[in-house]
Amino acid sequence: MWDNDGKPHIDKAYRLSMTAKLDRSDETIKKIEERATTFPFYKRFGDFLPIVVQNYGISGQYRDHYDWFDDAHAVGGNIASTFFVYIHANCTGGGTNFARLTPPDDESWCEFIDCDRPFDEGVTFKPILGNAIYWENLHDDDAGHKMTLHAGMPVTTGNKMGMNMWTWKVA
Repeated sequence: MWDNDGKPHIDKAYRLSMTAKLDRSDETIKKIEERATTFPFYKRFGDFLPIVVQNYGISGQYRDHYDWFDDAHAVGGNIASTFFVYIHANCTGGGTNFARLTPPDDESWCEFIDCDRPFDEGVTFKPILGNAIYWENLHDDDAGHKMTLHAGMPVTTGNKMGMNMWTWKVA
């Protein structure tokens, strides 16, 4: 977790997970980044930051947060877009909740979102192995997009691992 000055900050009541940055010189990591750029909605805002993997055990969570910084100029840029990929999802709980999103009316989405959760709590994507969520964090004027408020919901049983890929847009 980062504070608004771009410095690492850990608060276990707010976020409980183990985190590792992956080596960008590794050929597999290069292929993952290359493949992400072929995603139909992906916009090239800038370069990827190093890929980060999180491991969430029982009670692991990351409370409501944004991926963008309030003062991008203070840290030299901002996180323009996010890919979150479920790379291990042997768990209950552990969905990714976007509290300010309105759920779709189409019941076919229930395969991917938690339709049993009250919809006044936003949209919660189920942790399904291999699935990914992509979103843009900034408006066209580079202001942070308030609809991207999201949380990693607590894992109630098992284990969840996610891979974050962020694009960095220089201020």
